[in-house]
Amino acid sequence: MDHLKDSEPTSSGGDSDPPQSKALSPEERALFDSLFIALDGLVLERSTERHTFRPIHTIPDWAQCLITRESYQPDEDLWIARSHFLEFYLQEANQWWDQHGSGELPPVPWEEAGPSGARLDLEATVTAIGPRKLLVIKKLAPSLRAYIQLMRDKRLNLHQQPSES
Repeated sequence: MDHLKDSEPTSSGGDSDPPQSKALSPEERALFDSLFIALDGLVLERSTERHTFRPIHTIPDWAQCLITRESYQPDEDLWIARSHFLEFYLQEANQWWDQHGSGELPPVPWEEAGPSGARLDLEATVTAIGPRKLLVIKKLAPSLRAYIQLMRDKRLNLHQQPSES
């Protein structure tokens, strides 16, 4: 369901890019899916429409606050940015992708409200591997600020509990 369609090439603009030379086997797909799930990341490939993306693995639950399914093409597995930060970041990413056939932009960290309201510490990286334009979003460990606040809250809760005598 949430896999890239191997036979559909991506494009960096109006020109048609050559299709992939080799499609992934079901075993390779399963390996990549398991790898990205284990790394708790999200990898999306820019589609030919430039503003939509195809996931190349199962979308983690926490990513539902960042992207949403494109409603104008229900038969396609296309997703668009839902996060305001991501919408803004993708403007720069699209310019970079249109000018580069390989390489990556430096990672950009940011915080986003997660599905349960908790803050997510995230990092986005834009990369190009030939015609493939990828957006990689990693879920990071909680920031030092969030960790310090958590410890303060725990200490406060310890002091507020009635003592048992």
